[in-house]
Amino acid sequence: MKIIFNKSLTSNLMDNIHVTHNSTMSAIKNNEPFIVTTAITALNLDLLKKGYRIFLHENDKVAELTLGENVFTDKFLREGHNVAKLWIGGAFSTYFDDEK
Repeated sequence: MKIIFNKSLTSNLMDNIHVTHNSTMSAIKNNEPFIVTTAITALNLDLLKKGYRIFLHENDKVAELTLGENVFTDKFLREGHNVAKLWIGGAFSTYFDDEK
């Protein structure tokens, strides 16, 4: 299963993008195998336990989010991290920056 969190509404990934927290959570609850969403508030590491591979999409770059080391941050991600806040707060901006 795969879930892609897209930081903007403009995406060539799919036409059927979940844009609200509730519709995203409903899709997760229903174990939809492929979800594309802009609802960053639904982003959490518990999705890994549910069997989802988590991808972050911003500025035409995509990175897979995993526990431990990741290419888009110097942080060692663990279950307790609020990755939605980290992303919104710019912790991953070095990787997703347009200049790179």
